[in-house]
Amino acid sequence: MPGRHSSSAETTELIYIAEEAPRGKHTRPRGRRRRQSAASRAARIACAGVAAAAVAGSVSYGAVSMVGPGPGATASSQIDVAAPARTGDGRASRSGGNCGRTGPGQARVERYLATQTARFGQVSMDAKQDAVDCAAIKKFQTAVALPTATGFADDATAEIADRLYNSTPASCEADADATTVCVDLSHQTLWVMRDGSVVFAPVVIRTSGAKLATPTGQFEITEKEPTLSGAELPYWQRFFEDFGLHATDTSFYTEPDSDSRGVNLLSGDAKTVYGLTEIGSEVHVFGHKAGT
Repeated sequence: MPGRHSSSAETTELIYIAEEAPRGKHTRPRGRRRRQSAASRAARIACAGVAAAAVAGSVSYGAVSMVGPGPGATASSQIDVAAPARTGDGRASRSGGNCGRTGPGQARVERYLATQTARFGQVSMDAKQDAVDCAAIKKFQTAVALPTATGFADDATAEIADRLYNSTPASCEADADATTVCVDLSHQTLWVMRDGSVVFAPVVIRTSGAKLATPTGQFEITEKEPTLSGAELPYWQRFFEDFGLHATDTSFYTEPDSDSRGVNLLSGDAKTVYGLTEIGSEVHVFGHKAGT
């Protein structure tokens, strides 16, 4: 609960604050009066609302603006309170929620995010969670479509960060004078190189399962369709028989359908890759997907 709130506004009013008289046979509430600014009163009321919402389970992650600028108020007289994150059983955390807890994968996630500051923001390489790290981690979790994007560096988030961090351009063996789509089955990642340089950094993918394992080798794109006729396969790019690159709207963190023959990408990634290639662009598929 905030204390006395300074504001340039001069308006004050007298408020009645209940307090208990000394315990005895005739204990009853009594009160005292003090002056309080309108901005301070609004802050107290708003904080009480947040506390009530937290108890009711209706508070979500993020920052909630508690006080709007009143007449003559300065920016410093506004209060931003971070809404409490939820614990595993749905209760609000009293220690800063997910932004106040260091997860088991913190160091591994920080290692990867430190190479991607332009996309996800700055992180501190200290294996300790703070508000800046939390914001970057949450943005990363959203980008890779994890089911929960809380900013907490759990093992699932770290596993994805490891896959992306360990995807190395040299493993693709791309030609120095061509556009090459690199499909790393071992790490389940994909990136694009042009003339020997990475033009689209590694992203997560999901390839077909054991029944129809994605073939390895060096191929060329033979067909491009924004949406393959008769199938829900946006940004389709065929590279071998019925195998192709395309977007999917199903979870990356479940096994694909048994008859899937595609390299599944998130929609935004599939669209970007589609725009970087043309008929004849190379597709290098290498590595080995676990379980296939």
